[in-house]
Amino acid sequence: MANEYKINTNILKDMDFQYMAEIEYDNDRPFSCDCGDDYHRCSQITNTRVESIHIDLIIDKLITKTKTSDFIKYCIYNILSHTLKLEYFEVDVVSGYYGEEIGSVLLEETVRQDLINAFEKLNSLKTDNEKLFYVLEREYGYVLDNLKQLDFKIIKTSVNQIIIPQMNHFMKLDRNRVDIYKKEIEEIPAVCVCREENGKLILVDGYHRLCAFKENYIGKQKDIKVIVGK
Repeated sequence: MANEYKINTNILKDMDFQYMAEIEYDNDRPFSCDCGDDYHRCSQITNTRVESIHIDLIIDKLITKTKTSDFIKYCIYNILSHTLKLEYFEVDVVSGYYGEEIGSVLLEETVRQDLINAFEKLNSLKTDNEKLFYVLEREYGYVLDNLKQLDFKIIKTSVNQIIIPQMNHFMKLDRNRVDIYKKEIEEIPAVCVCREENGKLILVDGYHRLCAFKENYIGKQKDIKVIVGK
């Protein structure tokens, strides 16, 4: 597929994630407070923490073309979801008319630069296969030999068509990651990557996301979007 889009890496250079994050904090009031109103202008924000990040909103900022393929969005989503750890964000507190307030939420500079480099590399790749292999190599360190000669496309199928080859791994997944994906599953461009073998879809990547999909739609008939190599 021709390279029909560009990820706007410039926007990452000074991106404020405040409105793409769920932030929690404590609001402390000094014992000597005598504000005399309900606003408590002397209150202080403490113990700030980022509870979650809305990756779909970040993708919307990075790509402005409305017809960008779900394949490209999957590659971007995968890079973001495996790079952005909540502890990499710094919450800045500023003074306001009614006490302290959240000023900005910024990403550590080394992580920000890593994302810029990754997306510039993605921009330089011409085919969907090249982009997918780059994402897999970034996550795992290499691309499986049995994937290299396949042609990958997104399809919709029944989740029952997917074979899980490493059931032991599937039964021991990180529950925190599964729960995060369960909240995001409707926004994920494609749930997992599979290879076709003898008419069956063999799961390659996306164990946590597939588990989240299964748990969200247990007992329901809902097709799943999958990247499949044939």
